[in-house]
Amino acid sequence: MRLKFAALPACLLGLAACDPVVTDPITESTFVANPAPPPVIDPIPPADPVAVSPIDGGGNAQPGVDPALEMVEVNPYGEVREGAGGLTERLPDTCKLGEVQQYMGQSGASVEAGGLTMPYRVVGPTDIVTQEYNPTRINFFVDSAGQVTRISCG
Repeated sequence: MRLKFAALPACLLGLAACDPVVTDPITESTFVANPAPPPVIDPIPPADPVAVSPIDGGGNAQPGVDPALEMVEVNPYGEVREGAGGLTERLPDTCKLGEVQQYMGQSGASVEAGGLTMPYRVVGPTDIVTQEYNPTRINFFVDSAGQVTRISCG
């Protein structure tokens, strides 16, 4: 056992002699002859304070209250809903569903041949449709047999 420990320093000394000596460490100047100086960036001066005053949007704005917080929703169809939150009720029957109830139970082809003057779309059970809400558009939903099973605005 002592022989193993006695031979260990001799082996380590032999391995150390095989290690090449590095006298020139790798630096950035080794790869770039004339490195560019670091850019000088001037600090951005602070902006002047902006005076904000409440906007009177028709006489109902109170001093110190942001008019956007009054939650008045205006739609492009001329109707105004006061007190509306982020999720609102749908507008009343703007697509005139009563005029198209005769298509319930008929085929989707008869809807397309009906000559409707209002915007509409026929949606099949596996059709992909856009999700925007158009209160003047009529949606005719058909089943796998092509029969209208539901009619809605949107």
